[in-house]
Amino acid sequence: MMKHKPQSLALAIARLGSEGSVNFSTWLALAAVTIMLFSPVAADTIAIGAAADNTIYENIPQNTCGAGEEIYAGQNGGQSPRRALLRFDLAAAGIPAGSVINRVVLTLWMNQTSDSEPRTMQLHPLTRAWGEGSVNCGTPGGSGAGADAGDATWLAAQYDPGDPLNNNWTSPGGDYAAASGSASVSEQESDAIWDSADAGNGAMASDAQAWLDDPAGNYGWILIGAEGAGLAQTARRFDSRENTNQEPALLIEFTPPVQLFACCFTSGDCSVLATDDCVAAGGTSDTGTSSCVPNMCPQPAGACCNLDESCSDGVQRDICELQGGSFQGSGSQCSQTTFDCGLEPFVDALPIPGILAPVATRGDGVEQYEVTAQTASQQLHSELPPSTLWTYNGKYPADTFETRVGEPIEVTFINGLPPGGHMFAVDECPHGPNYYSNSSRVVTHLHGGHVPARFDGQPEFAMLPGEMDVYEYPNDQLPGILWYHDHALGITRLNVYGGLAGFYLLRDDFEDGLGLPAGEFEIPLVIQDRDIDLSTGQLNYPSNLVNAFFGDKVLANGKVWPVMQVKQGKYRFRLLNGSQARTYDLRLENLADPGQSIPFTLIGADLGLITAPIPLDTITMAAAERLDVIVDFAGFAPGTEVVLRNDEPTAPRVFNVMKFVVTADTGFTDPVPAQLRTVTPIPEADATLSRWFRLERVGEPCAGNEWVIRTLDGPGGTPTGAQRWDDLSEFVQLGTTEIWEFENPSSMMHPVHIHLVAFQVLDRSLLSDGSLLPLTAWEQNTWKDTVRVEPGTRVRVIARYEDFPGRFAYHCHILDHEDHEMMRQFQTVNDPLACDGDGFCEAGEDGFNCPVDCPQVSGAACGNGLCETGDGEDCNTCPQDCNGDVDFCCGSTVGCDDSRCIDTDSNYFCRVMPRLEATCGDRMCEGQETSASCPQDCSVPACEPTELTDELSCSDGLDNDCDGTVDANDSDCPLDSDGDGVVDSEDNCILIANGTVIADAGGNSQLDTDGDGIGNACDPDIGIPNNCTVDLVDLSLIRESFL
Repeated sequence: MMKHKPQSLALAIARLGSEGSVNFSTWLALAAVTIMLFSPVAADTIAIGAAADNTIYENIPQNTCGAGEEIYAGQNGGQSPRRALLRFDLAAAGIPAGSVINRVVLTLWMNQTSDSEPRTMQLHPLTRAWGEGSVNCGTPGGSGAGADAGDATWLAAQYDPGDPLNNNWTSPGGDYAAASGSASVSEQESDAIWDSADAGNGAMASDAQAWLDDPAGNYGWILIGAEGAGLAQTARRFDSRENTNQEPALLIEFTPPVQLFACCFTSGDCSVLATDDCVAAGGTSDTGTSSCVPNMCPQPAGACCNLDESCSDGVQRDICELQGGSFQGSGSQCSQTTFDCGLEPFVDALPIPGILAPVATRGDGVEQYEVTAQTASQQLHSELPPSTLWTYNGKYPADTFETRVGEPIEVTFINGLPPGGHMFAVDECPHGPNYYSNSSRVVTHLHGGHVPARFDGQPEFAMLPGEMDVYEYPNDQLPGILWYHDHALGITRLNVYGGLAGFYLLRDDFEDGLGLPAGEFEIPLVIQDRDIDLSTGQLNYPSNLVNAFFGDKVLANGKVWPVMQVKQGKYRFRLLNGSQARTYDLRLENLADPGQSIPFTLIGADLGLITAPIPLDTITMAAAERLDVIVDFAGFAPGTEVVLRNDEPTAPRVFNVMKFVVTADTGFTDPVPAQLRTVTPIPEADATLSRWFRLERVGEPCAGNEWVIRTLDGPGGTPTGAQRWDDLSEFVQLGTTEIWEFENPSSMMHPVHIHLVAFQVLDRSLLSDGSLLPLTAWEQNTWKDTVRVEPGTRVRVIARYEDFPGRFAYHCHILDHEDHEMMRQFQTVNDPLACDGDGFCEAGEDGFNCPVDCPQVSGAACGNGLCETGDGEDCNTCPQDCNGDVDFCCGSTVGCDDSRCIDTDSNYFCRVMPRLEATCGDRMCEGQETSASCPQDCSVPACEPTELTDELSCSDGLDNDCDGTVDANDSDCPLDSDGDGVVDSEDNCILIANGTVIADAGGNSQLDTDGDGIGNACDPDIGIPNNCTVDLVDLSLIRESFL
């Protein structure tokens, strides 16, 4: 505020309401008349004096004059510029927050110049703080005086005598932005006026608005006069703020914000509105408060639908909603039929998943299973119609695999889903649907499995309806709670939501011998939230990508809020959070005694038992996490009801999970062992490498944004550019230990899952200052594959990477994030130094680290149900897999210009399967690998010659005569066994002449009437047309001839 000229409405009218100028003395007189008439707060015009001013001098760069009575701008007779600095403190001027600056007028009294003509002088907003100081250079002050500490000079924004180079302007003469305003300043004594209403000066008002909104960024203006070579003396002298008669003044015209008050409505709602708007809306304005927090409006009473979907009468609205309920209106009653509180909880018995039985046993004793993805209809609550689901073998949740350590199994996965596209709307922005559209692709991942890359459920190896694939799980790892679920690229969230998930429990003799609850007292329990149409029973899911899906119903083992009768004793619960995104904070509550503590006894985490049991009152589970807990129901009176509650508050809140009712029967009462399985920490010193990742959301043109995992060049470092699925930048050497650090600057928790490995959590810390945060009991010295990375934190995990070379995924297990695009790949490789280049694929070598010794071959396997066109299969080379449903040939352009040929409405398709590279050394005998080309993977008994003299098959990659040399390299290859002029590898009748030198009996060369690849000279079913269909006789002959 000015010392003796406060803001004045009359002055505003005089100054801002006229087109001409007002003499400075008139300005003062008007101010004096109006000072007594108007309140500063009520005014819409205000006049303030400068809070600071100064002059800086080019030719005397260490002089200043902050306390002098004059300021200068322009250049002197020696053509040396002076510049004036001015700052006005709008924050202290009494302008209400939220006001809009309409117009500003700067007035300076010009009291001297030697110039003979008007000059244009410009105002620029300064971009750096500067000092005024206490140096008084006297009158006239044209040369200033030596600066003190903190003064502004031509070189320094705030002069430092001890270090003259410190606190310098970026450019000598001040740091400033483009001109906000300009004015022609007369050569006569007069007011100099810069008005934002003048053409080209509008930015002056913008400057003032910015200073009002952000006082910390108010550095004022620098006034620059006419400067430059060839100009005469252009300097003007103005009165400074120390000249109390005619100091600088800034008039500000502003529109104050409309005053708002709490407005109460009969519904109990409160809104902050202007009084007139409140009355017009039917409310009552409470001018005593301008806030609705807390809501002081009178609250009506009526029926309340509670969190557990029960109903209570006569509850005040605010109390109902505070408890998470839904108020049904003033005066409403639960007996009314105009509303429905939802499904009654705790009426359906908890289902227990069945045990999956093998369908056969291989000759080597490996049990074989068959799992088909198929539609099924299942009632999720007794009050609901049946829901259409996507299931494994028709069950939701799927049957449980019961497996044992060291006993591998084989699983044939079949896509038995119907034609017609996906059961949910498919957003085609994510990677996957942007190519395959809404097709019903599936591929199964064994979550927590230590398996070869080929059997890991690689998201790009998905199957279309009618296709199949065969996996082998080695079960060579510690026992734990594994689970299998769909993992198709870009639609995992939809397929899992539809029902494609089940348990995979791995056991061993040691765990069996601990005497833990088993049989009826061991309960696999998967918790999932869903949004269900109560009228149709069908599942709802957003048609477009969402940041994270949360349902309003909780299902336990596929039932909404079920109930379980339990005996007096202990139960082992194998808990799985199978939800899309929701985290659960779980506790047990005795309805008859809510304050009673009922502990969970923690005995294991994701991938196995812990060293010793830990009692816990509450447990927290993020999506995909598992916990192994024991609950003891002994000692409760028969009929006691214990509810599994969820206290995590994410909307829509889901308070209940299920209920237990204690019976009078005695159950499992043996004590919990004091020692379980010793978990030895991985020494941090074992790590040979650390990697760093950042979890954040970025812009994306199709969906608007996407979540990514960015590789960093160091802790808290710079992104390297790798952040999406196809960005392969992590090559991990097998046999080594690494530390991976994930930092999360976002506002959302991310549960990160790493395939292939079991890791240990090292620590969790704040990003802000690095201070350590406590780990949970299930994170301390436990085996895990999924870890919560909370907002504003970093988490470090350590793991050994062993056994299997290839590509594996790591991703956020919020499925909406995983699908777009928060999933990356890493590749495990053997030590490159192990490659000796001797031509033999030996231990420690594979196709990644030593392609010279372990060449990659096609991984295509004809008969596996996958038309692997990327590996050369088509309807001629592999009709079993590649016969189309219509008249086209998969893998060629016959009848189809698009190699995908996808018509999901009719279930017609081909597709280019990603190359399934087979590499010697990856512990899988696959595709075109043989015992001769890769004994590491395809070990067989000692060689027994199949062709004792001349080799009949020179191109099959085998050593058929057991001479130690692959036949193709033998001196007698390539061979023409029947001497007909066509070598065996190209002859369609190897032992009967039908070639170019010796034709067949009819004089024909290589005649093949039925086009089945076997010449007429040796074909037992000549003339049977097959249109790309090979019969069993053909197939057996082909195999005998070429294999």
